[in-house]
Amino acid sequence: MKKSSNGVKRRAAQRKSAEAMVEGLFFDGPGTEPAGMLMHELLIHKIELEAQLIELQNNNAFVEQIRDQYVDFYETASAGLITVDARGMITEVNKTAIESLGISKEKVVGALFSRFVASGDQNRWSLFFERALYDKENNGESIILALNVRSFHHTGVFHIDCQRKYVVGMGVIVRLTLTDFSKIKRAEAEMLDRLARQE
Repeated sequence: MKKSSNGVKRRAAQRKSAEAMVEGLFFDGPGTEPAGMLMHELLIHKIELEAQLIELQNNNAFVEQIRDQYVDFYETASAGLITVDARGMITEVNKTAIESLGISKEKVVGALFSRFVASGDQNRWSLFFERALYDKENNGESIILALNVRSFHHTGVFHIDCQRKYVVGMGVIVRLTLTDFSKIKRAEAEMLDRLARQE
């Protein structure tokens, strides 16, 4: 309600500004010809439309800037990020997740996330995903799953954080953040090795 009242106020201010611009161009009083009144009104509308066009262009530029920042953040995040729709279909995936799974983006986007879940964890994933979609109290839960990676030649163990969101035009989506345990173990082993050499 507040946004619409702001819009009405903004339009009223644009109208007042447009009227001030055309003031004195046409005789505006008793006996004014209909054609003159019509020209006066059309000129006001033209100025209003030009102001609205500038406003739309500014808003569009702002939206594009925010979208570019989101895309940049999503793509360059150090964690694997996957967006899944209510059917379990992958709609977005970042570079880190693709590298973790070892499969090209073309083979990931449009695939069911369950396709990457190891057979022993399929039931756990199904229950977890259903709860993520429908149980509002459990938003933000996590699960540890074995995922098929690198064209399914072996599995990797991942910690997966889950956030449910509502997106206009898409409905409920689930954002998954993947953390590869093998990378953590490797980093831990390297750190312990360095510490051992320092002693």
